[in-house]
Amino acid sequence: MNRYYPIYIRYVTGFVWAWISILPAYGQAISIEDDSNLNEAAFREGLRQRGLIDWLEQYCQDRPPADEVEKALRRREILLVEAEQSSTPLWRRKELIDEAGRILLSVMERHPQHPVRLFGRFEFARDLLERRDPAAFDAVVLYELFGRDRAEVHDLSTRARAALEILRRDIGAAWDTVELSTWEDRGAVAATDLRWLENLDRQTAILCVWAELLEALSAEDTDLARRQSLRKLLEQVTRRQAWTSLPIEHADLCCHGLVVATLAARCLGLLEEANEYARQIVSTMRQVANPLDRERLRRTVFIGVVEQVRVLRDGGRLDEAARAVEQVKEYWMQSGQYGGLQDELVLAFLERSISVARGAKVLAPDDEGSRSILEPADALSPLKRLADRGPAARDRLYATLAGELAAESWLPTHSSFQHRLLAGAAVADVLRHRPVRNPDVENRLLTILSELEKVVEHWSEDFGVAERGEWLFLLGRSQYLVDRPLSAIQTLARLAEQYPDHDRTMIAVEQAAAIASERLRDSAVQDDPALREAFILAAGLYRRLIPDSPASRQMQYYLALALERKGQLIEAATQYAAVPADDLNRLSAWLGQVRCLRNALRHGPAHQSVAREQVRQQAEQALQVAFVARGEVRAALSEAATDEERYLYGQVVLVLADLLTDPVLARYSEALEVLDEADAVVQACPDLLGPALRMRILALQHLQRWGPANVNVRRLRPVDPDNVGSVAASLFDAMHEAIVAAEDDGDEAEVRRISGEAAALGDMLLENDGVFLKNLNDRETLIVCIWRAWVLLRSDRAAEAVEAFESIDTAKLSMYEDLKIEYSLGWAEGQLAMGRYEPARDAFNKIWLNTPERSLAWWRSYVGSLQCHTALGNDPQRIVQSIQQQKYLAPDLGAPRWKRALAQIENANRERAQSVGNTR
Repeated sequence: MNRYYPIYIRYVTGFVWAWISILPAYGQAISIEDDSNLNEAAFREGLRQRGLIDWLEQYCQDRPPADEVEKALRRREILLVEAEQSSTPLWRRKELIDEAGRILLSVMERHPQHPVRLFGRFEFARDLLERRDPAAFDAVVLYELFGRDRAEVHDLSTRARAALEILRRDIGAAWDTVELSTWEDRGAVAATDLRWLENLDRQTAILCVWAELLEALSAEDTDLARRQSLRKLLEQVTRRQAWTSLPIEHADLCCHGLVVATLAARCLGLLEEANEYARQIVSTMRQVANPLDRERLRRTVFIGVVEQVRVLRDGGRLDEAARAVEQVKEYWMQSGQYGGLQDELVLAFLERSISVARGAKVLAPDDEGSRSILEPADALSPLKRLADRGPAARDRLYATLAGELAAESWLPTHSSFQHRLLAGAAVADVLRHRPVRNPDVENRLLTILSELEKVVEHWSEDFGVAERGEWLFLLGRSQYLVDRPLSAIQTLARLAEQYPDHDRTMIAVEQAAAIASERLRDSAVQDDPALREAFILAAGLYRRLIPDSPASRQMQYYLALALERKGQLIEAATQYAAVPADDLNRLSAWLGQVRCLRNALRHGPAHQSVAREQVRQQAEQALQVAFVARGEVRAALSEAATDEERYLYGQVVLVLADLLTDPVLARYSEALEVLDEADAVVQACPDLLGPALRMRILALQHLQRWGPANVNVRRLRPVDPDNVGSVAASLFDAMHEAIVAAEDDGDEAEVRRISGEAAALGDMLLENDGVFLKNLNDRETLIVCIWRAWVLLRSDRAAEAVEAFESIDTAKLSMYEDLKIEYSLGWAEGQLAMGRYEPARDAFNKIWLNTPERSLAWWRSYVGSLQCHTALGNDPQRIVQSIQQQKYLAPDLGAPRWKRALAQIENANRERAQSVGNTR
């Protein structure tokens, strides 16, 4: 059995609504095979027309397409669903409808005998007349505008009429097939199949009439063919098809015919006939008992009422026309049938046309000025009253006039309202074409923009707050559309700051913040200080003026991020802390907050001029927040955590560890515990592994756990080759300081222990052709090489130490006097350790004579020289006498280590002197 699937088809958006039931099934009598594709397509169309998108999606999931045709039709339906969304911009709507139309044409071309061809051609005509650009049809029929939209309507209606004529021939052929069938075959044809064909024939005739009417209305007034088409249509609907005389059970078709007759007769100057047809529309509506049917006819009746007023206007009965408009307003509002802004626009343009007609006698019939919507200025009062209603009314007015004013010029004689209409229409025209760039439209906006800037720069004293705010809004939007985002943000923010109660303020703040956000997402301009400052201004206004909106709450995070990039770390941390708990960026906000507090502690005034106790308090507060942040982020992790969430957790841990290793806190053991706990997560994030190892080495370094530190340096090399050299050099430096401290304490065992670890690190640094040192400069490399030789010496590896000293590039060394002294001292001590006393003595003496008295190098070379003299058996009395003299001049002998060394030398020489005396 065939199934009945209702489809509701709306014809000509904005002024005619016709709802039709189509029974999409074909029988044998039409000489084409029954095909379920048409049933399926009709059913899905019915769901889509009713707005049952969820049902449509579920239905499509449950029933995959049976063949190529159904697959193509479903793809078209997806396009139509998107096109009909209120959020879909006009440019995108046109793209979607064009693509949907191409799908139909392709299906009909590839499957010329398929049953879907009739349905497809009918839908293709609807694409052109209803879906692609309904605003253009409104402009011509509802608002009687004569600008660029007229050409668009003429093109679409001409194409639709051509498609419908082919469809009517195909339907005629289908009827011929039925007529030629035998009575037996005809009896087998399901009644629903014939009703489907009858219904399609009827609706195609209606649509074809409308296509012809729209084609005629959009033709030039002087076109003879236009008048002939109108006479033909009038004859067709009133006499040949007699739609205007149908009984009440066919009220919808009757009203269609009456509307067509009314428009055709009025345009032909047959005003009495037009008035009578218009009255019949209203009287027909009153006879309709079904409330649903009456609601469907409401728009048709409104057009009938408007046409009655137009007949009065065109007949010169202007006072009656003006009173009729007021009566329509009053009745339409009281009856609850007022259609909102569209009805108000229709009546406002109608009032304007009546005002224009009052002064029409001063204009020649062919004067182009009579066609300008801006003239005369006093006729614009109805439009101005509508514009004063609020932003929605103004935006609708600008959009309606976008095509009408495309060729109008900005004249000094224009009023402020005329200029605002020009500017608003130019803005709307660019938006209508975006994202496709239309040079003519954009160049026009550039011209308008220069005039807008002059207006805003030199306010007229007559401008009130409402006017000034609207000027700023139009200027800001124009600046954005001509790719001046920074100026746009500043202008829109100025509107919000200067006129916080203006009806454009909220949208201005939203747009300023949106523009700034959009630009900041562009990596090429993220570091632009001016743009960042503009975003902070716009976002701050947004948060202050619209604090509870979802967009405002989401903007909190990005405001904090901009403040951080600007360097306002404490303020940024405060803003991060205010990010709502349900914000998608809440975990990132925790990271941002602790990062700002860490950086404020590290790079702010804390280590420069603030008292140490205050610095510690600041550090403790930052640490407390960091621990809370770690807990919050860790609590959000689960087995299903994303890589991004794990990475975020690892970042928070690293900032926490960084705070713990800050010298102000110096909680190195805790830092290692924190890193150990998050080690599994860090290991899974290659970008974090290097920083984590560097942090671990730093903590081990401060804890003087040299062996584990060395192990982690080796682990660091493959994951962070660019930084391993500087990290190892810093560790080597710390080991060197520890060795010096142990030497000062006289702890030789500790000196040897640390030196052994340092020697192992030094060996590691120089292995693999110096991979560790590749990112160090010459001075840093020399330091590492000298210290490595020193620790070899302290590790009782004197020969290796001397070899290491002698392998150093002395040509580079000559550039650094302090390093040259370190080198000379080390080489001399190496010679001393190897028993080469004379060259060692000469080197020590040279250093002693050429360094500042009582300096570290002076004491080291002095002690080394006496050790050499003692080993060479030189006069012990003179050695003791020299030491006694230094005790007198510097009782502390420079440092405990030198004091101990000189005491040993003195005792050894006293014993040697006594032994010599006894021998004598």
